[in-house]
Amino acid sequence: MNLPDSYFLQPYKNKDIVLQLKAWAALIFNFSLLFIVTIMGIYFVAHGTTDPAILLPFAGGILTALISLLLLRKGRFQIAANISFASVQIALWIVMFFEKGQILQRLDTITLVAASLVYTPLLFIERRRGIWFYYSANMLLLIIFTLYSRFHLGLHRWEAIEYFMDSSLALTFVAVISYLIFSIHKLGIINAKKAEEKIQRQYEELSATNEELEAMNEELAAINEELEQTQQELLLSNINLQKETAQLQAILVSIADGIVVTDENGIITSINAAALKLFGLHHDVVGKPFKEHCKIINAKTNTPYDDPVTKVLSEGIPVALFRNTIIRNNGDIYHTHIVCTPLYVANKIAGCIVDIRDMTDVVRYEEELVKTAKYESLSIFAGGIAHDFNNMLGAILGNISIIEQIAGNNEKITKATQRAEKAIMKARDLTTQLLAFSKGGAPVKTSTSLVNIIKDTAEFVLSGSPIQCNVEIDDDLHNALVDPIQISQVIHNIILNARQAIKGQGAITITAKNVFLTSPDSPIQGNYIAISIHDTGEGIPADVMPYIFDPFFTTRDGGHGLGLSIAYSIVKKHDGHITVESTNKGTLFTIYLPTALSNAENSIETSYYSDKPSQMHILIMDDDSLIAESLSEMLVLQGCTAVTVSNGDDAIKAFADALKQHKPFTAAILDLTIKGGKGGVEIVKELHTIDPNCKFIATTGYTNEPIIANYRDFGFEAILRKPFTMHELTQILSHITKENLKYN
Repeated sequence: MNLPDSYFLQPYKNKDIVLQLKAWAALIFNFSLLFIVTIMGIYFVAHGTTDPAILLPFAGGILTALISLLLLRKGRFQIAANISFASVQIALWIVMFFEKGQILQRLDTITLVAASLVYTPLLFIERRRGIWFYYSANMLLLIIFTLYSRFHLGLHRWEAIEYFMDSSLALTFVAVISYLIFSIHKLGIINAKKAEEKIQRQYEELSATNEELEAMNEELAAINEELEQTQQELLLSNINLQKETAQLQAILVSIADGIVVTDENGIITSINAAALKLFGLHHDVVGKPFKEHCKIINAKTNTPYDDPVTKVLSEGIPVALFRNTIIRNNGDIYHTHIVCTPLYVANKIAGCIVDIRDMTDVVRYEEELVKTAKYESLSIFAGGIAHDFNNMLGAILGNISIIEQIAGNNEKITKATQRAEKAIMKARDLTTQLLAFSKGGAPVKTSTSLVNIIKDTAEFVLSGSPIQCNVEIDDDLHNALVDPIQISQVIHNIILNARQAIKGQGAITITAKNVFLTSPDSPIQGNYIAISIHDTGEGIPADVMPYIFDPFFTTRDGGHGLGLSIAYSIVKKHDGHITVESTNKGTLFTIYLPTALSNAENSIETSYYSDKPSQMHILIMDDDSLIAESLSEMLVLQGCTAVTVSNGDDAIKAFADALKQHKPFTAAILDLTIKGGKGGVEIVKELHTIDPNCKFIATTGYTNEPIIANYRDFGFEAILRKPFTMHELTQILSHITKENLKYN
């Protein structure tokens, strides 16, 4: 039930329904009282009534009605109700006490009306003692009024007693009725409250149930959302799984390693192209046993390994086969590293993954490294032999030059020494060929005639071979600006390659001519010497041609694959170029080398003045006593004085002593390599500091040291290559003498 939205009932909106109904009844009562009293008061005043017993109760009724309304608005229901009901009773009793006229004739009526007005509103009072309070108060007033009527108004005793009895009986009867009504009303209120509380509890239970249902609904919504999210995740996972499967399949197909997957019984379930190639199989091998179609061989024993897949599936541990593992496929041999790993699903072995890595290139590379190491060792060995051999030849040639000088005009001795000198020069050429096995550093470029280099190298390489060699060299062939030793090595390697290409008898044609290159397509332009080497061998296949200059590339058993790559490297260091053409009838190599600006350029051996040196004081440092003694004798025969030492420390001491004795050295001939001591390079700066006017000449039995190409950068004026003749020594000393004269 909804109460009217009244200003006076605002405090009772959130109260229980019984109190709301009582407040509503009290509001109607007060407004009714206010309306009735106001109308009746206006009526009495309009008719000229001035009796205070009439006007005062009406005025008090209006005032108390207004006070009750104010208290009702403030939520003071009990006070407002009591004031309203008490004011009405007081007004009635005032009228009864102070009314004049025939009021006594209506005593019974007044009493009954008073009793009705007094006890009927008591239904709004919640406590029983309120009824008895009003009952006692009215009985007391009734007694007072009866006594007042008896003695003041002059009623007879029995009339007063009769009035009192009737009135008290009416009051008591009304009180009992009111009490009973109150009790019934109270019981109804209690029952109503209980019902309300029950309804409230049921409402709360329903609310709780509703909240639980809402919570369950929210949980169901959350679960549904999670299910949808899980479904989306599963869908996404499925898509990702498909992508990963496709990626793995692509990786499996494209990976360089061979991959084979088997089930728990060793049956092949997947195999990639690399594994098919290694084993020489086809895709129809899927579904067949691994051990029957994939044979793995021990290279040392040449027997098959036990099936690694069977071992992995039975023992559950990885198996690795590294060294000495090969696979034979239609005559091809693949060196491999194989790793077999168990494949676990739910902590159970569900198969095996076999990873096969082709190590053939690595094994061959390691073999080539061993070959290269051997080749390097041979190079070092050859260089060492050449050095020592040149030292011995130097001692022999020096002594022969001394004999030739002492013999004078003795024709027989002169011819013998010339023959010996020629043999020594051939031996020196032999060391030059021996150094072809030793790789040089920076080229020592000098103006060099290529005629003898080509002829001697071809003769050396083809010695003992049935191959016919034809050499065609232009008569006006220019000198080349090259390192003779390194260019000899280039020609040596190419002719050797041609000899190996010819099976049995054949021919090699070598031509050399001057060319001037102007084509913009050519990597080089200008004046060059073209050396062509053509053989009648089997030719170079087209698929092999791009790799012939690659290091370690070879198509011959036992080859090291370095000959042509070294030749290519040396030609490039000389600012030259090399080309190759090949058919099934033979191969043509063409080497382009730059010409010297003049035939005398950088050729100290042929350009020095021929004047004989004399009165020079020269220091000789060489750890070979035979060379030192022969060189000293050669200098003495040229009118020089010489001091010999065997190491760098003695050379420094000799320089210092010479200055103290005021006999400084004019020149010093220093061996670059001193066993167990300081060589010429290590002491030349210190000797320059001691005596800046001395001229230094380097001498060495090595012909491929970097210093030879740039000896002036190291503080030397000239260089003597062992073995050297008296004539070569005289030329260098004369050149130094002339240089001194220029600057002095």
